[in-house]
Amino acid sequence: MRIEYDGEADAAYIRLSDTPSSRTEEESDVCIVDLDAQGNLVAIELLSVFGFAGASLYALVQKGLLSSQDAERLLSALRKELVAA
Repeated sequence: MRIEYDGEADAAYIRLSDTPSSRTEEESDVCIVDLDAQGNLVAIELLSVFGFAGASLYALVQKGLLSSQDAERLLSALRKELVAA
């Protein structure tokens, strides 16, 4: 997993897999996902990370794209990135 956070834009790109993406879908105004050919989540782009990261990740959990354990792990990693930024 790789996280790139842009503090000026308050945006994060989370690469979960090195598998190439075959399509991109807008899940909400602040969450865009990249999926592979089988529909598996390979990357997440979050906008307005400070205010909406948790809600966006848990929406992906509800849609079955992300496990709750992975959502918690990603939130923890994002918090570290926000502190470091």
